[in-house]
Amino acid sequence: MARMCYAHLMKMPIRVFRVWRIVKRSPARAMRDWLGVLANEHQFFSLLLAVFTSWLGLQTASLPQVIEEVNAWGNALQAFIYVALGWAAICLIRAPLVVAFEDAQRGKWHGGRFVYHRPHLVATLRCKATGQPQFHRIVIDDAEPNSFVYYSIEVEGDPPRHLYSADLVAEMVLVGLQTQPGRGGQTMGGLRIRKDRSVDLLIVMREDMLSQTVRVFMRDFSVGNLEDQDGDEGEFREAFRRPPEGDGGGRGA
Repeated sequence: MARMCYAHLMKMPIRVFRVWRIVKRSPARAMRDWLGVLANEHQFFSLLLAVFTSWLGLQTASLPQVIEEVNAWGNALQAFIYVALGWAAICLIRAPLVVAFEDAQRGKWHGGRFVYHRPHLVATLRCKATGQPQFHRIVIDDAEPNSFVYYSIEVEGDPPRHLYSADLVAEMVLVGLQTQPGRGGQTMGGLRIRKDRSVDLLIVMREDMLSQTVRVFMRDFSVGNLEDQDGDEGEFREAFRRPPEGDGGGRGA
């Protein structure tokens, strides 16, 4: 059912899809903000200090003092519940604005294509040089399911290309040129990711190499039709400046 709904959304206008992308990511953002305040280490330390101080005070307190302390903690707990619920409501209201702002900080929409201002790091792997094809599963959380992703692969130290081959794949790969060091692979390209947002890094490194750190970056992802992914049309201006009036042959007169 969820897949059918998502397939229907993919056919909606791009503006509607952008709104849906913000809405569906807002609950998780609100939960992170809500828990971020509750799990603050300074607040937790203050709570532990207050509890321990009360416990020490109760060791020598009289019965009226114990009752007063229990009532104080009951009021504090009630106030905490009210504030926590109120903060949850505030987090839910502000979450769409935060998600939209974070997207604007990371990149910009051009029709159905979201282009990152800087390449977005999606995975850092440490790969062994075995001479055999290795597959490393990568989940691209920020992209949309089944979207077309443009990527780049960076091997630390930039070793010579004849020593290794690296590529992202989402379909079955036959053993052949693509799984030989220095042949078939590419460090930049694009592919359509799976429904679970996953792809595989296919890498082969010659046995005489050292282990390498490999980073995978996403440059942009696109949904919808290709005609909806053009850039903005700039203002038309003349390419050459006209010479000022009076210049030319009359200057020597």
